[in-house]
Amino acid sequence: MWSYANGDAPDSGRFQSPGPVLCANQGETIVVNLANLLPEATSVVFPGQDAAVTTTGGAAGLFTREAPPGGAVSYRFTAGSPGTYLYESGSDSAKQVEMGLYGALVVRPAGCPTCAYDAGTGFDPAREFLLLLAEIDPDLHHAVETGGTYDVTALHNRYFTINGRSFPDTIQDNGSALLPDQPYGALVRIQPNTPTSAPALLRMLNAGVDNHPFHPHGNHTREIAQDGRLLAPSEHFGETVGSGQTIDYLLRWDSQATDSSGAAFNDD
Repeated sequence: MWSYANGDAPDSGRFQSPGPVLCANQGETIVVNLANLLPEATSVVFPGQDAAVTTTGGAAGLFTREAPPGGAVSYRFTAGSPGTYLYESGSDSAKQVEMGLYGALVVRPAGCPTCAYDAGTGFDPAREFLLLLAEIDPDLHHAVETGGTYDVTALHNRYFTINGRSFPDTIQDNGSALLPDQPYGALVRIQPNTPTSAPALLRMLNAGVDNHPFHPHGNHTREIAQDGRLLAPSEHFGETVGSGQTIDYLLRWDSQATDSSGAAFNDD
């Protein structure tokens, strides 16, 4: 596997899969400095951003400036529309994204830290979850490791991951000592809602080339956005997260309760 890693202490460039989740507030300037320790040129692109990305250093590539082996390049842009986005390699992406060069970027709306987008998308910040889907073809990875050749048209993924983990590792906690290279947990754990409590926010991203059917067993979600753009809310029992797509959901799990008169209610 390859990956982006956090170069700052205490991580100090330690490998992790997927890459670090980047978070910014709307209107803030984001600066990503890429130091390339790979044997080939690589880069970072930020799909879906409103502002142009300016670069310093490196050499011209197909989509953006690239860092040569042992080199560096800096990317700078202003966080625009709030939402959930991918970042990934813009160099030989059919291989490099498959190898693990991808991560998530979350832009929070200005002035409303407990909103996903606007006042109608409020959520409980203690119940915010991010699920980043991807796949692995071990034949491609073996070819890269051994310096062999690989026909990308023969891609056949055999492993499927959520936040870099596959089952049974997906049921481990965040930061599990058993999985030092996959620090992000993949379970959505929520307690029953009360009538006045805010819903959970579920951010789903697909960095792979396959489309992934996905649904919470026995629950419905309310889709509020796709690809960092707000939609009219709609209720879903299941969803197919397309290749390169991001989707945001609000999720309630309401408990039966009793009001002061003794009448039962179930908040929607």
